[in-house]
Amino acid sequence: MCYEGAAGSSKHRRVQLQRGGSRRGAGNAWQEAQLKEAFDLMDRDGDGMIKAEDLSQFLQCSLKSELSEDDIATMIALADRDGNGGVEFEEFLSLVQSHVPQRSESLASLGNEAWAQMFRVLDRNGDGVLCSDDLSGVMGSLGQALSSDDLLAMLETATGSDRRKVTFEDFCLLMTSAGAQ
Repeated sequence: MCYEGAAGSSKHRRVQLQRGGSRRGAGNAWQEAQLKEAFDLMDRDGDGMIKAEDLSQFLQCSLKSELSEDDIATMIALADRDGNGGVEFEEFLSLVQSHVPQRSESLASLGNEAWAQMFRVLDRNGDGVLCSDDLSGVMGSLGQALSSDDLLAMLETATGSDRRKVTFEDFCLLMTSAGAQ
């Protein structure tokens, strides 16, 4: 399980993550839904716009990255086509889609080092597997408090079984199968 929409807003709801072929044929719609979920995570106050404060907080909490106010303002200005001081979803979608590979082969071709780097970011305790504590920490830093049942459902989705730990191999399989959808 995962959540979409700003926490506390009327759009905040639980969604089921899926593994495998159930998204086939709806690649663009699925990708847009995933981008909307990412947008909503960055739009901390739920006003439909990513502003400098939202982006700064997201980068600090989720990626442990602190950029200067000038760097944040530049990033917002580059994406803010209508000049209103924030990035609406359509601007975000246009920006991301112009920079993200659209073919599933591109995702699969990222290479082992890129997958390993992503895995290390998620493996918060550094033990070489993703467990509910890792997922809870990552989701918490994104403002998404998940129940134990939701965390277990995420692990089951990732492993395809009732195992409670996601190996690097599971992670790679999940990411490449998601990209093929």
